[in-house]
Amino acid sequence: MSDFKNLYRHSYHYLLGQIGIFVVGFISFPVFTRVFTVEEYGILSLVLSTVGIIVVVAKLGLQHSVQRYFPEYANSKDPSDRRRYYSTMLWSSAAVALVITLLYFLGVWSFPDRWVSSPLKKLLMMTAVLVFIRSVSSIVMNLWRAEAKTKAYSFVSVAIRGGTVAGIIVLLFTWERTLRAFVVGTIAVELLIMSLVLWRLHGKRLFAFKMPQTDVFKVAIAFGLPMVGYEISCLILDQGDRYLVSYFLGTKSLGYYSAAYNVCTYIQQAIAVPLNLAMIPIYMNLWVTKGKEETRSFLSRSLNHYLLVAIGLVAGVMVTGRDALVFLSSKKFEEAYHLLPTLVAGLLVYSLGIYLNAGLLIHKKTYTMMKLVFSSFLLNMAINVVLIPRIGLQGAAIATLISYVVLVAMMGWHSHALIPLSFDWAACSKYVAAATVAAFAAWNVNLQVPLANLAVKGSIFVALYFGILFLTYRQFRHLARKGFEVFFDRTTEPAASLKPARPVKPWVQEIKVVESSER
Repeated sequence: MSDFKNLYRHSYHYLLGQIGIFVVGFISFPVFTRVFTVEEYGILSLVLSTVGIIVVVAKLGLQHSVQRYFPEYANSKDPSDRRRYYSTMLWSSAAVALVITLLYFLGVWSFPDRWVSSPLKKLLMMTAVLVFIRSVSSIVMNLWRAEAKTKAYSFVSVAIRGGTVAGIIVLLFTWERTLRAFVVGTIAVELLIMSLVLWRLHGKRLFAFKMPQTDVFKVAIAFGLPMVGYEISCLILDQGDRYLVSYFLGTKSLGYYSAAYNVCTYIQQAIAVPLNLAMIPIYMNLWVTKGKEETRSFLSRSLNHYLLVAIGLVAGVMVTGRDALVFLSSKKFEEAYHLLPTLVAGLLVYSLGIYLNAGLLIHKKTYTMMKLVFSSFLLNMAINVVLIPRIGLQGAAIATLISYVVLVAMMGWHSHALIPLSFDWAACSKYVAAATVAAFAAWNVNLQVPLANLAVKGSIFVALYFGILFLTYRQFRHLARKGFEVFFDRTTEPAASLKPARPVKPWVQEIKVVESSER
């Protein structure tokens, strides 16, 4: 298959996983926003944001090294190289994560009560277990991404999210309706599922304790370490405003902001996560096997496809955002609906980094990436400090949008010298025009019931947006036809009898060679 067929087929598998996660969120989000008060929901957001920051430190950027260097080890003539790579990445990441986890636990334990209340301190100490679990699981999941095991990745992702929500709900309604039950349920399910995954990998003999290599680890850490600063800056850029909202406006306002942000995150992840998961292994392999021009062409075309969907999503949220928020989180969060268009626009602009980061990643410019995101983080904090006290929550949303626009502009400037991407302005103008017409038509519908309003307005907008483009834009008709072929037309694939023979268990021969050399 062509690289684009690989991209969209793999993205389709990841999208199915994201749909599963979205369905779980569709069930859990209304439950949690109704069980917890607005203040408790704000505190939960702070706790999870803190865990996310510590997990970034505990991973030391090794998950990025997995993606960058896996093609080189996978294409090695020595069949034992892949197994050594697995072993090095898994065991070294576990050792690093254990050290960071212990330091995090001791750090929280030593906080004076005047800084952090005793209940919140106990909650944070419990989350230390999550830091270790998520750090190790990140390496496993990225190894699967690198090998294009898209179905396994998606299945485990949905299992973790679904199992976690089920466990939390059981504890909330059978034990106690507190944030402690939320944390305990999360730990129990994530630990169980990742233990089963590691046990299965061990049974396939994909890693061994005696096989980690110091030279492999040194290369991986040299590439990944600057990404720690990059990831922390990204995370604080994404979630740091919540600390400032809590400081200036209180936890109730933080609850409103978190609910609106979470809805927008679901929307953004539905498009960005599948593309990102599928994209990096493909363009890394393209760079190694076909060179710069093929990689540039691939990234440019997929960028314009992304804009088609992103522009439609922003306009669609403007039309349906209020009904979606009320339906998902109850009437008590309705006040936050005006934040949705600004936030979703900022998040979708940020997702352009999937394409603009490609040149920086390929050329190992991780330090440059870190500087750019850190600069945007500082800008975001400064704008928040100025705007939140003056215009409230909308100030935090505006700060998010501005800082993401600046970040993407800087990324584009630095990346253009490495891999210059082409941007189809004519196509983009057509997307905007179609979205404007569709949004105007759907805006006037009002059925008074949030779910009915959401369904009818959303259906009208989607039908008009894509219908207008199909009737007026030849390239869109071509793209739609190709998309249909990728997912439904099997005649383009070679017959089964003509496909090259493939062993049922591709690791068996490699393991035998390794065992023979070890003897």
